[in-house]
Amino acid sequence: MSSFSYGIHSRKRLGVWIKCNNFNQDLQNLIKKSRNKRFFESVDRIIVDDYDESTKEVLLEIWCSTFIDMIFKKHRYNVFYIKTKPNENWTCYGDLGTGLK
Repeated sequence: MSSFSYGIHSRKRLGVWIKCNNFNQDLQNLIKKSRNKRFFESVDRIIVDDYDESTKEVLLEIWCSTFIDMIFKKHRYNVFYIKTKPNENWTCYGDLGTGLK
């Protein structure tokens, strides 16, 4: 699976999926601090949703799911947003989401 670094933010980066693994430890720390992710949930996807020009921050859309729901074949997600400064070193999926436009 291909990947690329987030780099300097531009409008091309909206809709990009960020990897939710150990490469992006700062995002995992932000998710823990927000207290929106429940103890028994895992992060499925992180999407760059919007950009605030005045504060130079991005709005990240976080999708979490429960293992218990997968056993019963239900697709429920806990979706919440986090506003943070973009990091040039975030690792993004190259072949998922919309990619670079």
